[in-house]
Amino acid sequence: MMNKRLLYLLSGVVMALVLFGSPRGWAQPKPEIKGPIIAHAFAVDKGNYGYIWKIYIEAEDPDGEMLRIAAVVDQPGYGHYPTDWTYLKPQYQ
Repeated sequence: MMNKRLLYLLSGVVMALVLFGSPRGWAQPKPEIKGPIIAHAFAVDKGNYGYIWKIYIEAEDPDGEMLRIAAVVDQPGYGHYPTDWTYLKPQYQ
């Protein structure tokens, strides 16, 4: 009777390890992706009515795949402005 319980317990543990163990060695390794990094950014905090807000960004992309920059603005008391996409010239990508 004790041998059967021990056998069932051991087989249950082995099945749990097989089913729930992570198969890390089976998957192909993911290629390392390096996204753009913002090195420096500057913008004024306040401006007069009608002031065109200028944002200065220095960014680096090791892969050279940065095609555009998205700017999202949220104004207190007004809400969200639509996303503005700035496409980069090829020499600045």
